[in-house]
Amino acid sequence: MNPPLVNGAAFPPATALPTLPSITIGGLPAKVDYAAIVSAGLYQFNVEVPAAAPDGDNLLLVTYDGAVTQANVFVTVKM
Repeated sequence: MNPPLVNGAAFPPATALPTLPSITIGGLPAKVDYAAIVSAGLYQFNVEVPAAAPDGDNLLLVTYDGAVTQANVFVTVKM
C-alpha cells in the first residue's frame, strides 16, 4: 500500500487500496471512484449511485478480497 500503514500512528495518511472493491446499490453495480483505509478499521469508499437505483432504501453490498459487508446494510437514495 502506498503510503504504507504504520502501526500505532495517531493520524495515518489515507492509504489507497491496491484494488477497488465491488460495490452494489440496490443490486446494481456502482462505479467506485476511490477506496482507502483512512484509520484503523475505517474505510472510505467514494462511489457513484447507479442512475437506475430506485428512490428509497437500497441494499448496499461491498465485496473486497473475499470479505463481504454484514447483512441488512442500506443506503437511502433520492434521485
